Amino acid sequence: MPTRIQNLVTKLTVRIRHAMEGDMGVGFQKKPIVKQVKPNTHCGLRLGGIRPIKGSAVEQELAKLAVG
Repeated sequence: MPTRIQNLVTKLTVRIRHAMEGDMGVGFQKKPIVKQVKPNTHCGLRLGGIRPIKGSAVEQELAKLAVG
C-alpha cells in the first residue's frame, strides 16, 4: 500500500510504493545467505555492510528466486 511522506525541510511530498524492512545483526560468519523462506517470500541475509561490493550479486540471486 503506497505511503506518503512529507519532507519537513523542502515541503516535498514523496510517495513510497515499495519498502524493505529488516533487522541488523552481527556474527562471525560472513557468507551471505540467499533463500526462499516460503512462496513469494525471499531473504538475503548476512550482508554485513558490504552492499556496494556484494550487494548487487545478492540482489541478482534474489531476483532469480523471485522470478523463478
